[in-house]
Amino acid sequence: EYTGCLGIGCKAAFAYTDQFTVETWKGNNKSTYVAAINDNGDAIIHLANMERIAEPNGVRISIPVKADDLHTFRKRTGTSRDPMNTCKK
Repeated sequence: EYTGCLGIGCKAAFAYTDQFTVETWKGNNKSTYVAAINDNGDAIIHLANMERIAEPNGVRISIPVKADDLHTFRKRTGTSRDPMNTCKK
């Protein structure tokens, strides 16, 4: 069993969308990145913002989902929570 060593997970969102957001909290820093497919078809990631903030370490990946696809996403992931809520404590 492999977990996180094949480099597939970091690209999985591109199977659905051409752009998504990654937020990381580490130490007292929050970094916001935009991952996108450029005009050449290459995946790129851009640091959009960095700020000092006192919150626990963590990662949030935000993928824009079409309203028509919400039911399918919830069914296949086994979740029913509102996509606007976050798990961050």
